Formats: sequence, C-alpha cells, structure tokens
Amino acid sequence: MNEIKLVTVAGKISINRGTALAIVSGVLYSGLGYLGITQIQLGFTIYDMLFWRFVVSALLLLPFVLKASLWTPSVLKILPYLFIVGGASYSLSSVFYFLAAKEIGTGVSMVIFFTFPVFVALFAWIFDRHRLGRLTYISMVLLFSGLWLLADECGSGFHWMAGLLAMGSGVSYAVYVYMGKKLKIDPMLSSFIVCFGSAFGTWAFGSFVDGGLLIPSLDASWFHVLLTALLATVLPIVLFLQAMKHITATKASLLSVFEPLSTVLIGILFLNETLLDIQMVGVVVILVGALLTHYDR
Repeated sequence: MNEIKLVTVAGKISINRGTALAIVSGVLYSGLGYLGITQIQLGFTIYDMLFWRFVVSALLLLPFVLKASLWTPSVLKILPYLFIVGGASYSLSSVFYFLAAKEIGTGVSMVIFFTFPVFVALFAWIFDRHRLGRLTYISMVLLFSGLWLLADECGSGFHWMAGLLAMGSGVSYAVYVYMGKKLKIDPMLSSFIVCFGSAFGTWAFGSFVDGGLLIPSLDASWFHVLLTALLATVLPIVLFLQAMKHITATKASLLSVFEPLSTVLIGILFLNETLLDIQMVGVVVILVGALLTHYDR
C-alpha cells in the first residue's frame, strides 16, 4: 500500500513540475521592480541599470546558445531584425516600466503592464485581420474599468502620465510578443539576441537623455547588477522555457498572474508602496481582463 502511495505521489510531482516551474519563474521575475529600484537608489539611472542588466544577462545566456545547430541560415537572416526591433521594443518597455514605477510604484506599474495581451490581440486584428472574439471585448472593458479603479481620484495620488507610461510599457512589450510569434527561432537564442539588442537600445536611449553611462565601481553595485540579471532575467527565462515542456501555453498564461501579484506584494513589503482597497479591486479586475484574452477564440 505504501509503495502505491509513493508511486502516486511521484506521479503527482512529475505532473505538477511544469506548474511549479512556471510559478517560480513568475515570482523570480517579479523581483525585477525591487532590484531595479534598489539600484536606482544606489545612484544608477534607469538607463544605466537596464544596460548592465541586459549585458550581464546576455553573457549568462551565452553558454545556452553555443550550438552550431541553432545558427542556421534562416535564423541568421532574421537576426538583424530581431536585434533591432526586438531590442528596441523590449528595452523601451523596460524603460517605460521604471519611469512609471518611480511615480506610482512597481506593483501598480506591473499590473498595468500586464494588459499587454490585449494589445497583442489588437495587433493581430489590425495587421492579420484576426477576428476579435467576445472575450477580447470584455477584456477591454475590464481593462479600462480596472484603470479607473486604480486611479481612484479621491486620494490615491495616482499620476495619469505615469499610468500612460506603464501602459506604454505593455504596448511595447506587445510589439515584442507579436513579432516573436512571427519568427521561427529557438526561444533561448531569441532571448540572447534580444538581451544584446536591448542593451544597445538602453545605451542609445540613455545617451540621448542623460548623455553618459555609469560603470559600477562598488562591489555592492556589481552584486545588485548580477542579482538583477540572474534572478530577475535569466533564471525566469530558463525556468519558463522548461515549464513549457510540461504544461500548455494557456495554463502557463494563467499561472503568469503570479508575476504582477508578487510584484505588488514585494513593493508593499520592501518598498513601502501602498494600495487602497478600491485599488486592490482594480488590480484584480485588470488581471482577470488580461487573462481572458488567452481563452479567446
């Protein structure tokens, strides 16, 4: 009888492995807001912090892409496009997110960013003539209702310009996701190229806005750079790709809700961010709306 139980338990562990990996991936990625804001408090600009995040992440991903079989002629043809468009959209998304986070907090900014699936659906409708289903329309209503609840004009101190920046972060990321669906390329190699492209993009944005690049000089600064690259970028990518081998894309999308929820919790616990009760309702409404788009047909 014990042996049967052990087999059953082992079977459950195997079945749930993908679920666990997806949850851990989302929770780790949710640390990006805290780690990024911590570096900004150490004296980094947003552009400096993101530049070193992407450079170190690309270097950490390098061992995963040193396979000749990945670098096919068809892949080499699309690499410039992926480097430029993917790097620009991903880096711009990150810049917008942290610009918003400085004003309205990492948690609220991540929740608004999480509306990106709605924009992916809109891009498919505009450029591919993909029909918008009923759930997408419901998602849009929930999105704007949730934003109205988040704003809570009666005292939350919500800044609409920062809210638009957070939404711009989601739109930019939607461009990256929409483009990624069109390209047939290994996800790990794609992440590697996009990280390098994003490093170049943040350097270009930073040079235009701030005119310089900070090179970390303190051990503590380099430690935070490594943590941001490893814990909030590379590990989430690797774990999510492993999770996708065990669960469906729809289930992975559902589990991704842990990312904004964890970001909100981390912001409250470690960055002294606050949310009113009505804003918590707005968070739930937006997340439900974003998740509905994954079930539209």
